[in-house]
Amino acid sequence: MNGHVPVKVEKGESPLKKSGKAVTIDGAFSQAYGDHGFTLVLEPQRTFIATHHKFESVQAAIEQGADIVPSRTVVREWDQPRRIAASQRGKHLRLAIGRLKQLIEAYRNHDLPQRFLT
Repeated sequence: MNGHVPVKVEKGESPLKKSGKAVTIDGAFSQAYGDHGFTLVLEPQRTFIATHHKFESVQAAIEQGADIVPSRTVVREWDQPRRIAASQRGKHLRLAIGRLKQLIEAYRNHDLPQRFLT
């Protein structure tokens, strides 16, 4: 993931690189780069890029029905939703929970290590 890198869509560039493993986005709207921006969206079942198009004004959106909904490009989808439990962070959380359970049990049994009694 490379951020703050302008993507020149008008010149045929895509934020999703050929391998699909690299994404280059710029979330800012800049006239120099075609007044568009991108957002990388991570969901449990998919990752996609939202392409935000030029936004004229609130008035134009109301009066002319100008479309302000971003288009989406799916980067990757998973058969099973990804969960924190399956991540490295989940492993660390399970270890911390296990240690806390041991501490609670030791407290209930009055079998605390000396370092907790001082």
